[in-house]
Amino acid sequence: VSQSRYLTQKAAFSTPEAPPTPVSSSMIVRLGPGQTPPVIRLAAGFVSSLVFIDSSGAPWPIAAYGVGNPETFNIQWDQTSNTLFIQSLKNYAHGNIAVRLKELDTPVMLSIVTGQREVDYRVDLQIEGRGPHAIAPIVPVKTATEVKPHLINFLDGIPPELSTKLNIVTGK
Repeated sequence: VSQSRYLTQKAAFSTPEAPPTPVSSSMIVRLGPGQTPPVIRLAAGFVSSLVFIDSSGAPWPIAAYGVGNPETFNIQWDQTSNTLFIQSLKNYAHGNIAVRLKELDTPVMLSIVTGQREVDYRVDLQIEGRGPHAIAPIVPVKTATEVKPHLINFLDGIPPELSTKLNIVTGK
């Protein structure tokens, strides 16, 4: 291959910008009214995985999903698991996804954007509450009947409703 042909092919397949930085993260998804949906950052040519888990860390299976703009986003799902694979088909686009999880009445809403400096390769989306495959609670069942439910939830990482995060600064 001649040098000029090589350079022509390289230019034709190169992108004008550096590839985005890959990121793996986890997010707690709050489903109450007034909550801002999580934002998933995509990039054309990159697949992102969205993994749904419950507060105990167990997989929360997907029942169905819908995408706001199917011509712009490609979603793959095996019809049984707790993971969606999503890819943007355009460099600059935005939209949303609604995901119904098994045995959960409220749909999980996610905003999706492309053209960012970082792309979410994997996002673990932890839904507050226990899903159908939840790991047994920390407190034994016999003891659990004697303990208030919000305290058991707290042990599983679910804070009481209307609680606020308290930052503690220690001094020496």
